[in-house]
Amino acid sequence: MTPNIYQQLGLKKVINACGKMTILGVSSVAPEVMQATARAASAFVEIDALVEKTGELVSRYTGAEDSYITSCASAGIAIAVAAAITHGDRARVALMPDSTGMANEVVMLRGHNVDYGAPVTSAIRLGAGVWWKSGQVTSPPLATGECDYREHCRLVVREITPLRTERHVEH
Repeated sequence: MTPNIYQQLGLKKVINACGKMTILGVSSVAPEVMQATARAASAFVEIDALVEKTGELVSRYTGAEDSYITSCASAGIAIAVAAAITHGDRARVALMPDSTGMANEVVMLRGHNVDYGAPVTSAIRLGAGVWWKSGQVTSPPLATGECDYREHCRLVVREITPLRTERHVEH
């Protein structure tokens, strides 16, 4: 059996008992995904058109109003924050990551600032957002209500799945 690239580099194999974890290589992909990736990598395409088409496909399957595919969770958070701050205004987009004078506060409960390889707040800052700490870890207020009375609030972020990065097993 031919060793995989990680074995060739002398890296230890781990058993991922956590799910999709950035610090464990995110996830493995099915053979048909690898084949589709190889086919896609063998040709050129206008990226704007690809982004538009893939967003349409994801929206059709999920029922979402709009969709944008990113390479990772951090990119998704950063893009969502920047989009909420700029509202798609090209002049504002050109200023990013400087959001001075724009409504750039992001309300997130303290306990939702999990570290998935980096804290959620790092991705918020990459999108030019400023984290407004809300509540306590054990007794959060209604974060959405806080955004209503904060003049510069633009977005409320909620971490959905608690991450447990310490539960991976070496093989």
